Amino acid sequence: MNKKISVSMFVTITAIFGALCFASAYFIAVQNVSTLVTDLRQRAKLFEALYDLDSAVRQNYFDKIDEEKLIKSLLQGYIEGIDEDILRIVSAEEFENGNYKNNPHIKAVPLSNGDILLIYDDAIYVSTEDELKE
Repeated sequence: MNKKISVSMFVTITAIFGALCFASAYFIAVQNVSTLVTDLRQRAKLFEALYDLDSAVRQNYFDKIDEEKLIKSLLQGYIEGIDEDILRIVSAEEFENGNYKNNPHIKAVPLSNGDILLIYDDAIYVSTEDELKE
């Protein structure tokens, strides 16, 4: 059975298929943009709060601020604020001297200040003795 379809039928089916593909792609794009906008708003609130705090302190604090210590404290405070035991920040020196490099259960992410963010596989994370006392 060799059935033929008309050109108009072929064009109609192709147009419907194209419209469905376009609609699907549009829906996915809208979802992604919506997620990005929400994330952007949350980050803007975080940076605005940090900027307000930094401005107020710098206007009213008359001693010298140790910028490096401040950045390290901010990074550590961020990790503590997440309250996640699988994250840790170490210095580049500590990273080089520790057993982090060859451990397949640790992902190391370099930070712009030279420190390294360690992301532990939470299935094998072992608390230190000091953490167990807390």
